[in-house]
Amino acid sequence: ECVVGLDDQGELTFGLAADEQRAPEGAAETSEAVEVQIGFDLLVADLVSRAAPMRALFVDYGPADATPGDSLRAFSNGEQVSPLARPGETDLT
Repeated sequence: ECVVGLDDQGELTFGLAADEQRAPEGAAETSEAVEVQIGFDLLVADLVSRAAPMRALFVDYGPADATPGDSLRAFSNGEQVSPLARPGETDLT
């Protein structure tokens, strides 16, 4: 799991959580990068338990040319910027 913390200079930086989630079986054979969505299984179980008929729409609106692993993105004035560069001043997706 990717987390945000502080580096030695007190600046925001990305890191990895100690309790790392494992990729689904076989994912490494078909993918360069795998995003594990913590809690997604609970969301799906909750949706499935609701009364029928029920519909859900999940949209992955990231660009096809995005760098693998960049599931967290920030935009400012129509340009992609670092999500950590200006906290509170950019749009996160």
